[in-house]
Amino acid sequence: MRRTLLVLFAVLLTVLSSVAACTTPVLLTTSTGVCTFNADTYSTSPGLSAKGSFGVGCPGYVPPVDPPVNPPGTCTPPYPSRQQTTNARSSAAKPGGSGLLTADQVFNIDYTKPPTPFPWVGNRSPTFAVNANQYLALPINVLANTPQRAAGRFGFFDTNYGGSGNFPAGNGSIYSISTCPGDFNVAPACKKQWTGQDGDYIVWAMPEEPDPTHALCHLQRGTVYYLNVVNGTLAKPGTSTCSGSTCAHSIAYFKDQ
Repeated sequence: MRRTLLVLFAVLLTVLSSVAACTTPVLLTTSTGVCTFNADTYSTSPGLSAKGSFGVGCPGYVPPVDPPVNPPGTCTPPYPSRQQTTNARSSAAKPGGSGLLTADQVFNIDYTKPPTPFPWVGNRSPTFAVNANQYLALPINVLANTPQRAAGRFGFFDTNYGGSGNFPAGNGSIYSISTCPGDFNVAPACKKQWTGQDGDYIVWAMPEEPDPTHALCHLQRGTVYYLNVVNGTLAKPGTSTCSGSTCAHSIAYFKDQ
């Protein structure tokens, strides 16, 4: 959003020519600290004024909205049938949970206690079951009051806490984050395939977080997303890589900030 800035509260830290015609970063001192105003044009005579856009951290900053590749309800899942519940275990020394419906439940640390809402505190690493010819879509409710700097990672790990059910063959485990259940037609930063070792992270962040290299999966507040997991590959998500009826998938979660 472009607007005219009347610099009543700002301190111009760099003196340039009286009129500039190119985009110029202008440092502003506000009540919350120093931020940047990206000035398309500005003038110092007769008064200091500028036209452009506020940067991250400025009171008038308007974060960009990343539209989903597929609007909700228009995606095509890799399988016609969605797996409704799953069983999970977060440690070989702790009891597992069964009949779990949401990501809050699956990524719970202690299945004997109620789960905490997303974004979860600390690191969590469950192993859970995905049926051979179905997709699993775990709802993630991004609350309206999620902090601006909230961020975290989902990634594979090579420990099977479930104790039964083999990993899918050929590292054939894929997952995505989307507003549509079973959707893998999303930005590259919002989907990954297991490579046989720890890592392969989806890094999520709030829309205010700058992303010049398109490495982040931006989440919008007040929106339900789905962590989609399937026995398949990104090249062929609808071709099962599970040799039995069910295979184990191990995905860790790390809260970055």
